Amino acid sequence: MRFRPRARLMSPLLVLMLAVALMLPAAAAADACPEPNNSFANACAIGTDAPAVGTLENATDADAFWFDAPSDGAAMHAALTGLSGDANVYFFAPDGTLIFFSVGEGNVNEHILLVVPAGRYYLIVTNAQNNAVDYTMTLALEPAPGSGPAAQTDICPEPNDSTDTACYFGTATPAIGALSTPTDADIYVFDVPGGGAVVRATLSDLPADYDLFLTDGISIITASARGGNSDDRLEAVLEGGQYYLEVRNASGVGNATDTYVLTLAIEPPPIQPDICPEPNDSMETACFFGTGFPAVGTLATANDLDAYVFDVPDGGGLVRATLSTLPADYDLFLVSGDGETLIAQSARVGTEDDTLEAELDEGRYFLVVVNSAGVGNTRETYTLTLTIDPPGSAPAVGALPQ
Repeated sequence: MRFRPRARLMSPLLVLMLAVALMLPAAAAADACPEPNNSFANACAIGTDAPAVGTLENATDADAFWFDAPSDGAAMHAALTGLSGDANVYFFAPDGTLIFFSVGEGNVNEHILLVVPAGRYYLIVTNAQNNAVDYTMTLALEPAPGSGPAAQTDICPEPNDSTDTACYFGTATPAIGALSTPTDADIYVFDVPGGGAVVRATLSDLPADYDLFLTDGISIITASARGGNSDDRLEAVLEGGQYYLEVRNASGVGNATDTYVLTLAIEPPPIQPDICPEPNDSMETACFFGTGFPAVGTLATANDLDAYVFDVPDGGGLVRATLSTLPADYDLFLVSGDGETLIAQSARVGTEDDTLEAELDEGRYFLVVVNSAGVGNTRETYTLTLTIDPPGSAPAVGALPQ
C-alpha cells in the first residue's frame, strides 16, 4: 500500500487513562460482546454485516473489537454512533501501535476513515464520563484503491454521488478525489456537534473547473463556483446536525487521473458571534468573507479595525456591502486586492448604516471596518453583509456609495 497512516500525538495523561481503561476489569454488562472485552487479548470480533451494540458501565470500562483487513488492504470506516453520553474510539495497528483516534466532546458521533494494508486491527471504545454510556459501533470495509494517481489517495470509493452513498468526511485529513466523467460528482457527509459550529471548506489543487456546494441533503445552503481552476471556499455558521459537501464537475470534461483536494475545518461557535478572531487588522490576517452569512464583530479599541477578504468570480460582479447594527460611529472601506487602492468608502456620521456598491472585475478585494468613534467596545457588535450579483444588475434601493 502506498498510504501509511501515522499516529496522532497523545498527551501523557490521555495515554495513562487509556492504559488504565485497557487493564482494569470492567463491570458486567448486557453487551453482545461478553465481558471482559477490555484488552487486545479478549477483544471481540466485529464484522461488516451487523453493528456491535454495547454499554460502557463506568469511567474505567472499555470495549475492544478486532477485525482483519484482506490481503490487498481496505478502505476502512469505523463509526461510533447512538451515544447516550461521551465516548471515544481508538484505532490500533496489528502490533498494538496507536494509529488514530476520534475524541469529540459530548454525544457527537465519532468516525475513523483510513486506508489500511492487510492485517488484524483493533478498535477500542472508552468511556469519557463517569456514568454508563450506550453506543453502536459499525464497520465498513471497501476494496482498497487501485493504481493510478487518483486512486493512490482517494479513500472514498465510487459511487459516492448521492446522499445515500456519500463518504464520511472529517477534519483530520483532506479528501483527495477525481471526477472521472463530465457529469461526475463526489458527495461527502460530515457532522456538526449539537452546539453548532463555524464550518470552513476549501476545494483546491483543481485540474479543471470544479464547484463546491454545501447542503443539508435537501437544499443548498451556500456554494462557491468561481470558474476555472481557482480555489473554491465556503464558510458558514451551522446548527448541530448532518451536512453534505458536494464537488461538481463544471468543466464538461472528465479526468480520472488528476485530483482535487477538499479540506474541512469545524470550530466551536464563539462566545460572541464574531467568527473572525483577532488579529484581523491587516491584509495578511484578513478573514475570508462570503455571501452565505453575515460577519458579526467588535472593535475593541479606539484604533481597532477589522479586515475581510472576498473573491469576485470570473466575469466580475456587482458588489454590495452593508455595515449595520452599529453601536457607534464605524466606517466601511473597499480596497483593491493589492491593498494599494481605495475603491469606495462609506463614512456616515453616527450609527446610520454604511453601504457600498461597486462594479468590480474578477479577483480578490478587501472590506475594512474602521472605528471612528474614538472609543473601543468589546460588548456590542456590528453586522457586515455582502452580496455579489452578475454585472449590470439593478442597483439596490437606497444602496448608494457614500
